[in-house]
Amino acid sequence: MDLKGRPVQFIGIDIKDNDDSALAFEREYSIDYPSISSNESGPAMLTLGRIIPTSAVPSTVIVDRFGQVAARVVGVGTYTTFSALIEPLLAEQP
Repeated sequence: MDLKGRPVQFIGIDIKDNDDSALAFEREYSIDYPSISSNESGPAMLTLGRIIPTSAVPSTVIVDRFGQVAARVVGVGTYTTFSALIEPLLAEQP
C-alpha cells in the first residue's frame, strides 16, 4: 500500500511521554507525520476517549473522508491490517 500522493493523513497523539521523550522517539524512528502531545485529560483525549479507552495504548483510529470513525485498532497494528482498512475507504467515490 503506497499512500504517497493519496488523500491520507497520519497524526500521532502522545499521551504517555513528556515532550522531550516524544521528540526523541520521533527522531529515532524517523516519524515524519505530525504529532501532538496531550495528557489523558487534555482536549485530544477528551475527544478520543469516547472512541478508545485512554489505557489502550497504542491505538489507531481511522477516520473516513466525512470525519466518521471507520475503524479502530487497539494494540500494535500491522501493515496488512492498515492496508485492509484504508484501501476500501480510498476506493469509495467522494
